[in-house]
Amino acid sequence: VVSPDFNCRGLPLYRSYLYRFAVQKADSGFKSDYSFTFLVPTPIHEYKRCHFVHDSRFNIEAVQSVLPLFHGTKDFASFMSTNKNYKEDPTLTTIRRLDSVKIDRGQPLMPGYFTDQYFDYWQVQIVGKSFLYKQIRRTVAVLLGVGQGALGYKDVESLFTNPGSWFGGIRSVPAYGLYLTDVAYSDKDLESPAEGQTEKIVRGVGEEDVGGEEGEEEEEEEEEEEEGDRKEERGTVKVTPDLKFKPDLSVTSDSKVTSVLKDPVQLGINQKINLRQLKLKQEQLEAAVKNERRKLSTRHAIWLAKSNYAKGLEEI
Repeated sequence: VVSPDFNCRGLPLYRSYLYRFAVQKADSGFKSDYSFTFLVPTPIHEYKRCHFVHDSRFNIEAVQSVLPLFHGTKDFASFMSTNKNYKEDPTLTTIRRLDSVKIDRGQPLMPGYFTDQYFDYWQVQIVGKSFLYKQIRRTVAVLLGVGQGALGYKDVESLFTNPGSWFGGIRSVPAYGLYLTDVAYSDKDLESPAEGQTEKIVRGVGEEDVGGEEGEEEEEEEEEEEEGDRKEERGTVKVTPDLKFKPDLSVTSDSKVTSVLKDPVQLGINQKINLRQLKLKQEQLEAAVKNERRKLSTRHAIWLAKSNYAKGLEEI
């Protein structure tokens, strides 16, 4: 139990993210070209869990040389993809602090000959208090561009000296390789509230729950009563003093008096129902006739084909 004003998004000391990607080996036996990606076998258990790069060019020394550029408090506007919040309020700051950015050798989820045969696995670990929209994915994209020779040290440096700039040939890496690995809070923020405060919170929650249940029961009872009233209205005929018709009393052969209610509205409804039933019966009869005609035509066609075949045999 934490304090009622605990904010899980605003109070972390730092967050640690991990991005996994795999680079195709030069001796994999497959052509290093994105147009041949469907020919390179990839482990099924790594599908949508790791970003596979089908290009064997990857210079790890060049990547490690640009990592210090990302450390510290800087303007990461170039590494942010604009979203709705920044479009509505462009004054929001893009200055962030990264405590650590490093790249290490990775490993597949299920190590084995097949998973290690065609790809080299890498993982980028980034630690910071907060991040911009798509900042980590764009950072990994830049590191991949450096490793493949598309970007150099000065190109990465220009992203910080000219905030908001970007390179057209560099695309953000997909999201399915990104993992949140750790979130750290201070001990003070994780302290449990006082005993009296805890009891107050628990009691308040209990009262709200009970009140909610009672409210639901009352609503259910009201709905049942309304449904019962609607059923009664449908099952009974309301007699009002300003009726436009009078009951017709007639004496039967058994000398019993019966009251025949001649309501013009009800008579009209009954007439429509009878017409509808007659129409349905007529449609069913027409469908049956069509079905019989279809059967007869099929039989006639078969008989005609057989007779023509027999005539042909006789002529032969």
